[in-house]
Amino acid sequence: MFKSLSFLSLFLFLCSINISFASSLQQQNVSNIHNIMAEFSTSIINKDVDKFMALFVEQEVSWVGVISEETHKLLTSKNSAFSAQSRAKFESPSKFITDIAASPHNMREAFSNVVIKNDNNVATVTFDYEMYQNEFKKNWGQESWLLLKIDGQWKIHAVNFSLTLNADIFKQ
Repeated sequence: MFKSLSFLSLFLFLCSINISFASSLQQQNVSNIHNIMAEFSTSIINKDVDKFMALFVEQEVSWVGVISEETHKLLTSKNSAFSAQSRAKFESPSKFITDIAASPHNMREAFSNVVIKNDNNVATVTFDYEMYQNEFKKNWGQESWLLLKIDGQWKIHAVNFSLTLNADIFKQ
């Protein structure tokens, strides 16, 4: 009986160490992923193409936006050619940041309602975003990222987002 209790005590102790270590690792991963988000945002503000591209696993990862029905109707009312186009837009992070870097406008992206899930190998990040151009809220939606941890570093592997344009953009 004493051996059984000793074994059980040792087992529970080892489990508590493992749980504590896993919890600490989870917190570190979440912190590191928040840092990736901050670097993403800062590189947009600073129009830093190299810093932005360093956040990705490869130069051309999946980058897919879906235009909201509301925005699709708005675009179609401005130009009927939009009615025949897909609401899904396939681009790349390099095109995104290159367009921002070439723009004369100040740009920034704001994040809210961030949820991060990870298992120390892969992570998903979901959040609401707002894209600003010279402090004008140009578009918004929901965004999700898939990240991979490679050689101890988190890198973005895929970006998917919805996009609703501010109708006032046509008044500018």
